Amino acid sequence: MNPNLYGSIYRGAPGTQPKVYPEGFTWGWVSGYENLQTYSDWRMQVCQRELTEAQLTRHILLYVGFPESSFDPQSHYTLSVMDLGREASLFVPTWEAWFQAFQTTYGLQFPLSTQKGLALYDKGDDPTQKFANISGCSALAARTCSDKPLSACHNISYFNAATKLKDYSPYLPTKTTDQCVDAFKSYLGGRPPDAAEARAMLLYCEDVSPCNSGVGFGFNPAWPPVGPGADGNPTTPYTGREFVLRNQSLDSLGAEQIRLSPPPPAPIRGPDQ
Repeated sequence: MNPNLYGSIYRGAPGTQPKVYPEGFTWGWVSGYENLQTYSDWRMQVCQRELTEAQLTRHILLYVGFPESSFDPQSHYTLSVMDLGREASLFVPTWEAWFQAFQTTYGLQFPLSTQKGLALYDKGDDPTQKFANISGCSALAARTCSDKPLSACHNISYFNAATKLKDYSPYLPTKTTDQCVDAFKSYLGGRPPDAAEARAMLLYCEDVSPCNSGVGFGFNPAWPPVGPGADGNPTTPYTGREFVLRNQSLDSLGAEQIRLSPPPPAPIRGPDQ
């Protein structure tokens, strides 16, 4: 597997999404070549009838961090593979790199105390628990990569910032990261953000979800699927390396777009799962 190859995945048939990420985002998320090798190994298992096409899609979605609640069993998905060996905008999405990116691109200033508060808070193995601790949101919601409901988020700084920004997410039609950051600046009124406010901005303006590790490795509490390998090891839900680049046309990057079958419906879980 060529180490210059990277992959991204979106819901819909090839060509449905013109860019690496939805249109309004300034940056798009991609996975490294090790992930692509893993997908290739799973594809071989499909050829050997050890996995179904639907299970392959589920594996890939979980491995890159999609919560099972977001799966659409009625939709195909597309895996885009591209050579980013010369892509100058590529970076590893650590907390420190995000601070630099938003400072350079948007002039947002983060006090050193805010940077330390977000990058160093509550050392431990589970990023979702760290998110819950800093935001005051439900730990159960965080484990589904969500902060909903906001009414359960007891950190008033996070709650107020998220309430302001939720209507500016680039996932919404016509909304962009630019508009979201402008709304964040308006909310701050010229003062510096604290760590909880910065975390809300990263979530709503650039899709840095509650499952994000902030150390350059993917994380999903739902990985691995129930069964052999679900060993309870706290490092197991950390998956492959992740990267970010300027959101741009897949065609301009020479991406090969591969159709994936619809995933199976998400399993129904009990209230304690």
